[in-house]
Amino acid sequence: TVHIERVLVNGGRHVPPSELVLPPDTQGLAIEYTGLSFSAPGQVRFQYRMDGFDDQWIPADDRRMAHYPRLGPGRYRFRVMAANATGTWSEHEAAFAIVQRGYFYEQPWVWWLAGLTVLGGGIGAYRWRMAAHERERRRLEAGIAARTRELQIAKEQAEASTRARSEFLESMSHEIRNPLNGIIGLVAMLREAPLDAQERELAQSLGACAKGLARVFDEVLNFARLE
Repeated sequence: TVHIERVLVNGGRHVPPSELVLPPDTQGLAIEYTGLSFSAPGQVRFQYRMDGFDDQWIPADDRRMAHYPRLGPGRYRFRVMAANATGTWSEHEAAFAIVQRGYFYEQPWVWWLAGLTVLGGGIGAYRWRMAAHERERRRLEAGIAARTRELQIAKEQAEASTRARSEFLESMSHEIRNPLNGIIGLVAMLREAPLDAQERELAQSLGACAKGLARVFDEVLNFARLE
């Protein structure tokens, strides 16, 4: 048979109850156990495991003490078995439950709260950044719209100026070209009338001047239209 004799915690000795509650400041624990064999007590072998900490049974040979560092907060169960000299393991094991208390910051809900806080902060930062991007987008759109309005106004003003100039040139063309055409027509009529040499020369000079003036005026109008 095998049984657990005592548990050493922070220098104190405890007779293991069915459940041992460890305070948060526990630095580690040692568990003493023993096995009875009347035929060959020196050849008793042991194996143990801490459910929740060990993944498999730990061979202890003839050692009668198991050492563990500070356990994480939670519930555990220590189990130990003994084998006699023939290698036959005991049918019954000795066991007791262990509850390791944790510090405030080791509680699961604290980590959940911290995670939610970080998540909330991340979401808040993301929303703030998206809002900043939206404000910047609206500012750029407003600037583009204002610049577009300015360009549209400038275009309309330029078109109005072009129309006014065209109308002015057309008006000037009629106001000046008609009298010139009249003079050219009168000179042509004079040349058909009976004139002496001096009068004919004067008529020819007048006609040439009128035609030259009309040609210059046409060139000025064409140049103004090109601009």
